[in-house]
Formats: sequence, C-alpha cells, structure tokens
Amino acid sequence: SDPRKDVRTLLRAYALLRRAAPDVPKLVLAGLTMPTREDWGLAESLGVAGFVERREGVSHASLADLYRGACMFALSSVEEGLGLPLMEAMATGLPVVSTRSGGPETIVAEGETGYLTPVRDAEAMAEKMRALLADARARRRMGERARRIAEERFSLETAGRVIVEKYDELLSGAR
Repeated sequence: SDPRKDVRTLLRAYALLRRAAPDVPKLVLAGLTMPTREDWGLAESLGVAGFVERREGVSHASLADLYRGACMFALSSVEEGLGLPLMEAMATGLPVVSTRSGGPETIVAEGETGYLTPVRDAEAMAEKMRALLADARARRRMGERARRIAEERFSLETAGRVIVEKYDELLSGAR
C-alpha cells in the first residue's frame, strides 16, 4: 500500500508480459500490507487480477520460501533506499528486475545480477521480465551471481567487519 512501491507499474508490466506470453507464472505480491482498493481495481481492469496472488503479513520464513520458489524478483519502486528486498531476493539466488529508484543502482549489477529500468516504465520492466523468462540459462547465471554478490557485499559477517573496521579507525584517531 506504500505509494513509493508503485505497484501500479508492476501490474501494468505484468499485464504487458501476459499479453506477450500468456503462460507466464503468476505474480505474487507479498508484504506487510496489500495494494489499495484502487490498485486492485487496476489489476482487475487490466485483466490480471486472477493471475495475481496476494500474501499479506508474510513471516520471514514464508518470505524466504516464496523467494526460493520464484523465478525472479521484481521491484517497481519510484523511491527506494537500501533495497533490503532486493538483497534478500538476491541472497536466495534470484535475478532481479528493478527500477532505477536510488538504492537499487548500488545493488544490482546490470546484466549480471538482473536488470534496471526507468521509474514508471512498465514497458521496459515487462521487456526485462520477458527476457529473463525466455532464457533459463541467463536466469540461472544471474541468480548465481546475485547470490555471490549478496554473500560478498551484504552478509552479516561482511557488514559487521566494515562496521568494526570503521570503529577501529575512529578510535585509533581519537588517541
């Protein structure tokens, strides 16, 4: 329901994707809250509501299961900070399609771990999603690379080491 997540662009992209390839997997929307009534009305008017599964209040364990059962992760935000959902998806070995909305540009390696598209560009998002669906080898390769990058750059061990090194640097300068 957060307007910054721009679920409408994702729904439009999914509708375009379904028109191009009617046998695409269902779209699963998972989060603490669900799209607004107006957003859901858009899904109905686009003819995709029956192909969208909504999961509200998903636990971390259930979310991890959803990631493991998915073929890709898509994020259509107009504004995104760190991009924790992207890192979680990548850590489970998923290639990602995300808008260039701030944080994703620091996480997604274009063409290596997924794709970045312009904000509010449903056509571009649909095209990148279609490209991933059409090429299982690329999807697998990008997913494997995404997992490696998540482990190398975003694991608790790596993040903790950076913090401890920074503390050491600051404390040694104070002496």
